[in-house]
Amino acid sequence: MGAGLGTRLRPLTDDRPKPLVPVFGRPLITLAFDHLRSAGVERFVVNTHHRAAAYREFLGGDGSHTVYRGCPVNFRHEPVLLDTGGGLSNIRDLTGSGDLVIYNGDVLADFPLEPLIDQHRVERNLATLAVRSVGGPLHIQCADRRVVDIRGALGSTGAESFLFTGVSIVSREFLERLPGPAVFSIISIYLDLLREGGRIGAHHADTGLWLDLGTPEAILDAHRELATRGLAFAGADWPQLPETGQAGPGEIRGVCGIGEGVEIALGGVVEDSILWERARVAPGVRLKRCIVRAGVEVLESGENRIF
Repeated sequence: MGAGLGTRLRPLTDDRPKPLVPVFGRPLITLAFDHLRSAGVERFVVNTHHRAAAYREFLGGDGSHTVYRGCPVNFRHEPVLLDTGGGLSNIRDLTGSGDLVIYNGDVLADFPLEPLIDQHRVERNLATLAVRSVGGPLHIQCADRRVVDIRGALGSTGAESFLFTGVSIVSREFLERLPGPAVFSIISIYLDLLREGGRIGAHHADTGLWLDLGTPEAILDAHRELATRGLAFAGADWPQLPETGQAGPGEIRGVCGIGEGVEIALGGVVEDSILWERARVAPGVRLKRCIVRAGVEVLESGENRIF
């Protein structure tokens, strides 16, 4: 799901959609791709809207499709945002005949996906949502591994509330039930199914890492988290923390994410910060918990700022 405006991340998303925001130099969407590949997913579809041309810049291809590590990726542009349900309906013709795993574009996670897929197929659910018992808003009401309500819209009682991770799987039957491309939320479809007695599963995904990278602060915190544990599917050599001198004569302290072509001038100090590709730090400038966007030259010191 790559069409969102990324309003909570502005100004980081002024020039690129949020799935292309870098995490230790890698576009966030590529970490989602690798997470899905680790569970056997071999083909991807990305819906786009805001700054859609940036996907071609960072992932290659001709704007309608590309290849990522041997896996085909199709892009479907939305000139008008169609919301979560309309976006799915709009890519239905690209999804083949099997189940579709849905992955939100601002999620960073490494919890195992195979159990989610297995539960969905064994229970023959129309849809199965990966949920967690802690963290964030607990909007999904569940009982006996099934979703029974969402945000209390159906007035259910006695159910336990969970966080929706932004990862789910839906059947072809579910996709065929969607109306034609229009602006509508997938939540409305889920609620209609629940009213009809349709089976929507709840997979408890409390192991592993799950982070919502919807704010600049969350992105900075994620770098510190990843520096200590990495991602289960990314291999032991990722991430590699930059060392002083790697981006010039300036000093690097703490946990920093340094993009390609970054320059830190003599006397510059960068601490617990993220510098996107081609960013420059002027002599004597000191940065702490800052994010510097691509190609920006920072001429003044700062803390907890975006440049």
